[in-house]
Parts: sequence; structure tokens; C-alpha cells
Amino acid sequence: MRLLGQYLVPSSTVDVIAAELMNVNFLPQEQQISALKCTLMMSGVNDEVVEQAVLTMKKRDFINSCHDETGELRTDYKRKAYFKKNLNYVSPHQLYMGKNVRNKDRICHYVPIKQTLEILLKDPSIVQQCQSSKETSVGIYQNFTDGYIYQQNKVVMSSSGKCMPISVILYQDAFEVVNPIGSAKSKHKVLGVYMILGNLLTHNRSKIDHTQLVLLCLEKDFDKFGQNLVFRRLVNDLKLLECEGVAVSWQTEHLPVTVAAITGDNLGSHCIGGFTKNFTQCRRMGGPIYLRSLCYLASLEVAHVH
Repeated sequence: MRLLGQYLVPSSTVDVIAAELMNVNFLPQEQQISALKCTLMMSGVNDEVVEQAVLTMKKRDFINSCHDETGELRTDYKRKAYFKKNLNYVSPHQLYMGKNVRNKDRICHYVPIKQTLEILLKDPSIVQQCQSSKETSVGIYQNFTDGYIYQQNKVVMSSSGKCMPISVILYQDAFEVVNPIGSAKSKHKVLGVYMILGNLLTHNRSKIDHTQLVLLCLEKDFDKFGQNLVFRRLVNDLKLLECEGVAVSWQTEHLPVTVAAITGDNLGSHCIGGFTKNFTQCRRMGGPIYLRSLCYLASLEVAHVH
């Protein structure tokens, strides 16, 4: 899975690597079987018991059992089925948006944020970071939680003196998936929304491995149907989390959840904040609109996002 997801190795290449891994494993296994036979026969064990011991040893071999004719990791299809069944996989939901100008159904894909949070908060390392007390010094800003806007958040204020609320930081950006020329060619441009826990330590929040996918939508569909429709399911789930919280196994009460920030580049931030997406005048003015946009985004609460 690491070869597929992190290093983007094609599944056909992974098949070759798996086959060669079995070949590498074959030689030492044969030597071990030969040594086992000699030891058992010298000890006076009959041939039937020896063959049974050898057969059991072959079946118990981890690499062979995963990649033989009935192995769970033998093919790309079986590997993906194994990942979904045994690992913390959250299946994306297809959200119908409507029909485009060619009368074709258009959809976006949304990964339920509540399920993602429930799985993340089962990880021992994440639980440790969420439970660790973050001491603050008066007049020294070490984290976004030291800021006035965050401390005035109604969820944070209501949980004061209790458990630390789960802070969600959303990030959105558009990217081109197939065009090597660049993101300016927008035929296959995709808008991606991601999430990271604000409760993580600062050096962990900057790592891509800790970023979770939330939503994918073609940018041309986003421009046609608008953010109200595309973000509706996400906003509804965030409202529900703000009201009900998220259940965790290491605490009896539900943990409150709040959106700490919505980050992105100039274009994405202006789009969410409802500001102009033409930056010609902004640059001449020294960027005050962009600064006001950031201030506006920092003060957003889930109930006010539309």
C-alpha cells in the first residue's frame, strides 16, 4: 500500500515486486526445510511426520501464504479488498450535484469527516497529543490557540475547564491531474478539500502524511453549481459535530469539535470568504482585501458558513 499510495508505483509493478519477493524467499526456505528434514530424520521421526512438518512450515510462511494461489495479497484487486477490510478505510460518498450544459449527471466525492475523526481519535499517538496539556504564556503567541479569535469561539468557551475541544483545520486548493503544462489548463482541474487536526503538535501539522482527504470535485463543476451545493454535506456534518461532538473510547463524554481555520491560497480564500477573485486591483492596493479576507476566515464559525 505504501508503494501504491506514497510512491505512486503502478499496480503492475507491485505485482512484479511481489513475485520477485517470493523468489527471494524461496531459496532460504528450501534451505530451512532441508535442515529440518535432516534433523527430524536423524531423531528417528518417521517419513509421514516429517512430510507433515514440512507442509505445515510451508503453509505458515508469511510471504508465501500472502502471495500463493489463495493469498490475500496476490492481485491488485485482492490487495485493495484487504486494505479496505483490515485497515482504517473510510469509503467516499458520491454526491449528486445536477446536470451540466450537456445534460450529463455531475457528482463530487465526499469522505465523511465524522468517520475520519472517529478513526483518527483511536490512534494512540494522536490520543496522546490531544490529551497533552498545552501551556500558554501571557503575551507570547506560540500556537493559533493563543489567539483572541480562537479563544472567543463558542465551542472553546463552553468547554473551558473541561476537555480540550477537537480543532479541525480545513485546507482547499485546486490541482491539475493529467496536464503537464500546469494548473492554468483547467479541463481536468480538480478542487480538493483536506483536513488536519489542530490538536497535533505543530511539527506534525506540517506533514502531508497527517493530512486527510475530505472532498474532491471538478473545478468546472464547482464553478457551475457553486460552493453552497458542493459544501452542503460537509457543512451539515460540521454543524452536527459542533452540536453533538465526537465519541471516543478513552472518555465517557463526547469531545466537542470546532473549525479552527479554513486555509488556502489567495483564490481559494477569496472564494470561501465571498471576496473578488480578480487580484489586479488587490496587488496595486498592497493586498488589504486579502488581509481582510484572512481575518474574516479566522473568525468564521460553522453555523455561519454558507
